[in-house]
Amino acid sequence: DTLLGGAARRSTPRRSLIIRTAVSALQCLAVLSALQLCMPLLTGRQYRGPLEKRCAGVRACPPQGPLSMLSALLAHPLLWLNGLLALTYHVAEIALLRNPWGVLLKPIASLGATFIIEPVSAVLGIADAS
Repeated sequence: DTLLGGAARRSTPRRSLIIRTAVSALQCLAVLSALQLCMPLLTGRQYRGPLEKRCAGVRACPPQGPLSMLSALLAHPLLWLNGLLALTYHVAEIALLRNPWGVLLKPIASLGATFIIEPVSAVLGIADAS
């Protein structure tokens, strides 16, 4: 509350939620950016199971974090689609949970999806991730 300077207390509940979310996002951005700058060796590693994996051949992976996010998005445009689908999912989830039946249908759909994923993965030829 002291970080927000009382702005969240004086405003409507919706505005207060938006302010708190924005401040939390900025705090995460600051902490993760500092970690990316201070520990480039740690943020440049990629792990697959217990073994470290190198990016391309012998060289180490570049540090990953909020500061390199834009270059990753420009290099891999499919990531934009992933973000758009995530946004669509969360907006649809809010719409679903506003309905009293949605509170019941969402967990049932999630449970049903756990049983459908394995056969669909086999049909599509997607390897087991575990």
